[in-house]
Amino acid sequence: MRGFRRTAPMVAVALLIACIGTSFGGVRAASCGWFEYRDPVHGFRICVPADLTVLEGDGSLVVQAAVVRFGPTFDGSIRADGTRTNLLDLQVVIGVTDRCSTDLWTDRHSSLRAQTRIVGGTEFIVCRSVEGAVGNRYETLSYVTATDGRQFEIALFLHYADPGCYAPGTIALFDREPIDEWFERMVCSFSVF
Repeated sequence: MRGFRRTAPMVAVALLIACIGTSFGGVRAASCGWFEYRDPVHGFRICVPADLTVLEGDGSLVVQAAVVRFGPTFDGSIRADGTRTNLLDLQVVIGVTDRCSTDLWTDRHSSLRAQTRIVGGTEFIVCRSVEGAVGNRYETLSYVTATDGRQFEIALFLHYADPGCYAPGTIALFDREPIDEWFERMVCSFSVF
């Protein structure tokens, strides 16, 4: 898929650490092909692949109290070689709420087998939900952390079609591994200031 390159984990970490950029308000351009997004209102920063851009509109269907969402700068349903994939939509959405709503989030997601993980030195509650309807799958992978009286949720949202809905040989499954790799790097770069 155009824009998603496989990179060895050590190289990825080295590139992330080596990023030096110039500030442009809420966005900082980075020499490694990623950019740093800063939200001065909610006091967080996160590094974002150059293949994603800030999207207009509300992301509250993905994350409660969404403050920013990112989407691809390319058509994820078409590979570099021109073949079609079953990926229909991809977004990363960040929401910020008061810490008192943490219990609500935990209750809402407790049935989704949430687990705790330390990523980039920050403890997150992590859960994945998958829903389906009429040949479509809607998947959300959420990382939630609470700090300084606020709760931050970083979510990867994927909408993809059941391959059986297409004529045989007309599409290929989208490559999930590079998406998971850069999303993990994004979460690892998240920090509050």
